[in-house]
Amino acid sequence: MRLTESVYAFLIGEEIVRIGSSKGVLRTRFNAWQRDITNAMCGRRSSAPPWEGEFWLSVLPPGVTGTVWARKGTTITTPAGTFNAYLSEESYLIGHHLPRMNRSKHR
Repeated sequence: MRLTESVYAFLIGEEIVRIGSSKGVLRTRFNAWQRDITNAMCGRRSSAPPWEGEFWLSVLPPGVTGTVWARKGTTITTPAGTFNAYLSEESYLIGHHLPRMNRSKHR
């Protein structure tokens, strides 16, 4: 399945540490994210800031695993048309859960 216009969350234990969204294919987004975070964790040049690599190293020591939750955003029909509300859902979830890894509170 090529999931697009989706929202996702990274959990470690019971804590939601990051919430995001993707307009494009989620698999492509996660592949790029995996490369960038791995590079940041190894101290290599990356589009992810060094502190993000350090954070993941601190919360995911050897033997600890996390969970990724993802779903397609909700489709809404209004008098103006039908659209996917994934960005609004992401903003709401960030404001509600205040994950440590999100750089802003809302969009």
